[in-house]
Amino acid sequence: PEDATKITVCSKQKLNLKCPDCGMPKVTMTADKLSTRGFSCSNCSDGVSFPNKFSRALLNQLQVDCVEHEYSPDWLKPYSYDNYFEYRGKRYVLEMDGEIGHGNKRFNSVEKDIDGLKRDRFKDALAVQRHITVIRIDCIVPNRKYIVDNFLNSKMADLFDLDKVDWDLCEKSATKSLVKLVCNTYLENPNLSHVVIAKKHGVSRDTVRKYLKLGTKLGWCSYDVREAIKNHNNSVSKPVRVFDLNRNLIDTYPSAVKCARILTE
Repeated sequence: PEDATKITVCSKQKLNLKCPDCGMPKVTMTADKLSTRGFSCSNCSDGVSFPNKFSRALLNQLQVDCVEHEYSPDWLKPYSYDNYFEYRGKRYVLEMDGEIGHGNKRFNSVEKDIDGLKRDRFKDALAVQRHITVIRIDCIVPNRKYIVDNFLNSKMADLFDLDKVDWDLCEKSATKSLVKLVCNTYLENPNLSHVVIAKKHGVSRDTVRKYLKLGTKLGWCSYDVREAIKNHNNSVSKPVRVFDLNRNLIDTYPSAVKCARILTE
């Protein structure tokens, strides 16, 4: 905190950083890059960019339906949209265009990413064919002010009253580790299914499993795959009652599978 009062956001001074979640030291980074790119830990990173987390937090505050992140229907594979939502009977995709790709620079290169721009146009055309409106937000500078300004000058501002949005909450959510949040949810209720946890945090079930495995390695939770499968099966199983020909109850079994196995032994 004291260093933050002495160094400006445009400073080229190199900083020794440490992950606030897992404590892992990070290679030195200049203050200007930290302020524009944010912090990403090589040890516990969730792999979701600041702009994408920002957009998810925004959609959580809006009265929209059928929200999906990393939306990839069969007609779009192997590509995906950052966000999909429905509002007043119409369908939309919300794309957060960062500094890599989208006609900007390539990864680890100063060259223009022409292929990325063509891919975006292809994805836009597929959406339009299916009467889905595409909204793209310029996030080439991944910080709050730049992204908020572009939201306020986009179609999102025509659809929603963005003056009511808690931008502070969006920024806080964008700087939190999804790995840590998923692990905390699992710690609070280990019996929650992957489906419920995935829906709560806007990720897939496979991602939930990946995060919980990583969190176990980091000591944030204790996740056992076999125990999770057992809990899931118990949560979806329905009890089965067996009667004789005179409709007298013989026994009750916790599931059809166990009923079949016991009765055929």
